[in-house]
Amino acid sequence: MIIYKDHKLKHELIPKQYALFLDDDPNRIPHKLSWIDLPTHNWVIVRSYKEFVQCIEEYGLPVVCSYDHDLADEHYMAHYKTNNIPYHTFKEKSGYDCAKYMAEYCINKDRLVPRYFVHTLNPIGKLNIISILEMAKKQLDIPNCE
Repeated sequence: MIIYKDHKLKHELIPKQYALFLDDDPNRIPHKLSWIDLPTHNWVIVRSYKEFVQCIEEYGLPVVCSYDHDLADEHYMAHYKTNNIPYHTFKEKSGYDCAKYMAEYCINKDRLVPRYFVHTLNPIGKLNIISILEMAKKQLDIPNCE
């Protein structure tokens, strides 16, 4: 089952154990990605930082989360010249900001960081997302299960 998170979504459609898929590209859906093998789940698809945060605040933590990094046009070419991503210059929040939100949420509520995948094609963004989530796991003193 795939559910798109939007303002019309009814609370009863979200299963208690759901998976969260973050990607701005409307053509990307979890079971059609050729470069990563995501588990079969009840996927809720969100397209922005705002939808990501709203979903977690309304429905709680997902059992698994898959992250894209580049959620706006300004994110796509930002790192190619310097191998550094200038997050402070972005108007739109990226998948890294979503991962930071997830890390802070888990630390503040003393909850396990959900199992995660990073399906972005941005290699620096991928490392940044993994880094913030693994730091949260270490701060919570939770061993890596994978």
